[in-house]
Amino acid sequence: MAPEKVVWSAAAAKSLARALGNDLLEIEGQVKTGICELWQYTDGGYCVTRVEVSKTGTELVIVASGVESGAEKLAGWVNLAKNNGWSVRIHSQRPGMKQFLNKAGFVTAETVYRWQYGR
Repeated sequence: MAPEKVVWSAAAAKSLARALGNDLLEIEGQVKTGICELWQYTDGGYCVTRVEVSKTGTELVIVASGVESGAEKLAGWVNLAKNNGWSVRIHSQRPGMKQFLNKAGFVTAETVYRWQYGR
């Protein structure tokens, strides 16, 4: 069930459209320039990741996922991170993700507030 690294495609864009929303074109660009990596599962689902290195350590960032059986696939990424001594970070605007991620051992690390001109 390990995913395979692939290049950006129309199928990937369709699978990730809901998860990425208005950021779809930006993340497409980041995949194409190598900032992020695109992975495809055998069932056709896609996941976008990147690895960030800072003075506090290395972190696997799960940028977006358009997959079925999310818990099982998330466990694979967490195991990869454990084996490498990395932490894992996920950003989400989906209300149900908090409960899902808490069950998987994730905790809220920060809350983001935004003020936008014109609103």
